Amino acid sequence: ATLGDATVVYSGSAVTFNDSGLLSGTQYYYEVLSYKGSGIRTNYLVAAPLTGSQFMEASAPTALQFSNFTASSIDVSFTASASATGYLVISKSGSSPTGVPVDGTSYTVGATLGDGQVVFFGTGTSFSDTGLSGGSNYFYDVYSYTGASAFNYMNSTPLEGNASTLSAIPGAQPTALVFSNP
Repeated sequence: ATLGDATVVYSGSAVTFNDSGLLSGTQYYYEVLSYKGSGIRTNYLVAAPLTGSQFMEASAPTALQFSNFTASSIDVSFTASASATGYLVISKSGSSPTGVPVDGTSYTVGATLGDGQVVFFGTGTSFSDTGLSGGSNYFYDVYSYTGASAFNYMNSTPLEGNASTLSAIPGAQPTALVFSNP
């Protein structure tokens, strides 16, 4: 049922309800009215209703992939989320980063977030992570967000994965080759 430009999501005596079928990346506004009676004898108290809003987080991206491994870089890509405005990627060497982004905060590449480092912030779905150490395992957490300046991050389940750089190139070749008779 509709009421003006709104949809009635619950009518009853319970103090809680489940509003299902909501779209991620969307702000929903609620207004709660008290009433007595039923049917055509229902009387609503319309003065000063209880109001509130809830933002449904953007869904997470999928299919984290790694390619073009060198001793100092890894190319990272993932499949976009239909409801996200952009993405924040945190990386850490040796284990999964534990830092979680804070809603409303803009991050810059190179900034520390928890025990990890921001390696990507923007609208793209691929980047090259450079300046890495050879022969190391890097863990990545990809968070989607909505908003252009008041960022709302999907914090519950980031896309996670890890990849290793190639070992560093040896510094020199052997200098002598000696043969001996058996």
